[in-house]
Amino acid sequence: MTMSNTQTYILRHWRNIQATSGSLPTRQDFTLRALGKHAAEIAILQVRTDPEDFEYSLIGTSLSDLIQDTKTGAALSEKSDCGRGSAFWHGATKAMSTREPNMARVAFVGPDGRRRILRTLYLPLADGKGAPEKLMLVPDFQPSLVGSIYLSKPTGIKATGPRAPHAHL
Repeated sequence: MTMSNTQTYILRHWRNIQATSGSLPTRQDFTLRALGKHAAEIAILQVRTDPEDFEYSLIGTSLSDLIQDTKTGAALSEKSDCGRGSAFWHGATKAMSTREPNMARVAFVGPDGRRRILRTLYLPLADGKGAPEKLMLVPDFQPSLVGSIYLSKPTGIKATGPRAPHAHL
């Protein structure tokens, strides 16, 4: 699966931190200076364990404008299209359990009624002790082919070289 420029940039940064530190990157590794213009296109989810859920703690302005949802503190389980059993939920739980980036592709109908394909990069982030506690989402919205709906389970991302990440479906 082809990745957007933002997804490629942020995944490269995530991989560089992991290679340098030898551990899972943390939220603090992604400063505004490091993210630059890409910060507006991400979301950060706080992982809840009892019961299992994901809560929005940050939504970038470009992403918020597109999905028209600025509800920080809202849980994924409250959203019918993102809750348990959805491809979106599966992508989030897979990234947390494997501690590795992955991508999922799902159909998305925005508030404007336009159909799109949502390709989401999921990046697990650790707390200060190395345990996964947050999830960075880096979405890419593409126009949908008329009448087509794409759904896929998340897939791991394989790097073919130090600066050439891509995903396989």
